[in-house]
Amino acid sequence: MIFMSSQELIRQQIEKFLSLMGISAQVAVEDRSGRLVFNIHTEDSSVLIGQYGANLIALQHLIRLVARRQLSPEEQTGLNFIVDVEDYRKSRDEFLIELARQAGERARETKTALVLKPMSGYDRFVIHTKLAEFHDLTTESVGEEPERRVVIKPKI
Repeated sequence: MIFMSSQELIRQQIEKFLSLMGISAQVAVEDRSGRLVFNIHTEDSSVLIGQYGANLIALQHLIRLVARRQLSPEEQTGLNFIVDVEDYRKSRDEFLIELARQAGERARETKTALVLKPMSGYDRFVIHTKLAEFHDLTTESVGEEPERRVVIKPKI
């Protein structure tokens, strides 16, 4: 009996899901800094990404649910993956890292708290992670969804 790798099973489930949606696509599996990425290449990228990546977040959630149901607990151990569409998340991460750097510099220079616009949990995570490198700054998320935002403060 041939056993399918977790990676291959997830890739096939993504392709099946997209096919059921009527979307023609190819799924490439990549390693981005030790994180498994299933990057979907399609001409229907705007449908899959949605406004500010909302559809992509939902798609990833559904794929993770399917993976948990299909894989044994042993196969799930250490399996941390993300779903991307036409490198949207990659470019979004680069944008957020630069935003965090600039906002951190501004908070440092003005010595006042800086409040960023509301953003998704994943986007806030990227901001917090980048600003953790700034030892003279602290960050926190405030507010309720969908208005939750990051506050950047100089340490006293």
